[in-house]
Amino acid sequence: MPFDRNRLKRSFQSVSAITSKVPPDSPRREELLERAYGYVLEHGVADLSLRPLAAAIDSSPRVLLYLFGSKSELVQALLARARQEELAVLRHVQTVGHNNDLTTVAAGSGNGWRPTSTARS
Repeated sequence: MPFDRNRLKRSFQSVSAITSKVPPDSPRREELLERAYGYVLEHGVADLSLRPLAAAIDSSPRVLLYLFGSKSELVQALLARARQEELAVLRHVQTVGHNNDLTTVAAGSGNGWRPTSTARS
């Protein structure tokens, strides 16, 4: 069968139409984003694979791809979520003041922030 450029173009358009139907503020998308964020906090993002992630958050790779468009877009959403938490901690630090060390202030922010390692001597 010879290469059909128009058929390929129609395929890409149909995939684009499917993924564009999911609103970015879908409740299911937000729920899975929060679960995925918890997973990434424990396991890291460097070696993120959709199958283990999906299994850990009671979903499937297909659903994640449908809701986020691609693994890259999922990672972008996870990084944006991390940035939101980071900004919330910084806002809390500004309101509490600078009298306490960052670990004490951030731990009291209610964001679940915790240091990943102890200070080096």
